[in-house]
Amino acid sequence: MSSNNNQRNHSSPASLTGLLFAVAGCSCWGCSGVFAKLLFENKAIPAMWLVTVRLLAGGLILVLLTFLRNRSDFFGPWSQTKNIKELFIFALFGMMPSQTCYFLAIQYSNPAAATVLQYMSPVLIMIFFFGREKRLPSVHEVIILVTVMTGVFLMATHGRLSSLAISPAALFWGFAAACAVAVYTLQPARLIAQYGTLSIVGWGMLLGGLVQVPFTKIWRVPGIWDYETVLLTVLVVIVGTVLAFTCYLQGVKLLGPVEGSMVAGLEPVVSMILTVVFLHVDFTVMDLLGMVLVIGGVTAVAWFKK
Repeated sequence: MSSNNNQRNHSSPASLTGLLFAVAGCSCWGCSGVFAKLLFENKAIPAMWLVTVRLLAGGLILVLLTFLRNRSDFFGPWSQTKNIKELFIFALFGMMPSQTCYFLAIQYSNPAAATVLQYMSPVLIMIFFFGREKRLPSVHEVIILVTVMTGVFLMATHGRLSSLAISPAALFWGFAAACAVAVYTLQPARLIAQYGTLSIVGWGMLLGGLVQVPFTKIWRVPGIWDYETVLLTVLVVIVGTVLAFTCYLQGVKLLGPVEGSMVAGLEPVVSMILTVVFLHVDFTVMDLLGMVLVIGGVTAVAWFKK
């Protein structure tokens, strides 16, 4: 009995620390969408240009952090041809489109709606496994799918089949972001297990950013530049990328993947609150109900993983 109490007391500080780190990481991700939207609306910065800057700068910082922490993780992904191929697949079909589609969804709607749509990715992963395992969903999985689809339907139509309440472009890019995040989650599993998340995410960002440079022509700086533009751009990179990833990953390391993925449900909530406070977006009852259904359904996916 006493040994159980000692174990509980010993693990409690680590769990609390992990929770704080995970919450901080999710909050940083929630903030990044608002920073980006302010740049799109007030400073005329195109989403594609900002994504390229975020990928390059964020990726470079994460890669340098990897080098300082563990040089074997820094060089390891480049040690074998198989690793290099998988790294490029991750960068081109996971990391780069997930960031690009997410920012385009924000540009065409608002951070809260874009974040909730992107947050559907665990449900898409669940559907993928139905096909791979050649099985029908269980009762609770059907309930989760219906809940999430109902939530998206309410967000998109406000319950009216005759019209869309969200622009088709926002709906398309939000769903595309969710698909890309599903790829981004599943594809690099072997590399991450071998070399760590920080290394693979960093290299994926850096490679994705380099591929986008010729298309976005990053050297042609667009928009209105003043101290606010510089500050918001730095915040997108440092807070919304570097701090978000490092804090969340540390939180997941201490909490475990199931609890960490459940805490991730805070990201759309934070994004929703900040969207109302700083962007003065008014959500209808249908919007809020739809978001709650999506967040609740996806959180249930993590819960049933237990």
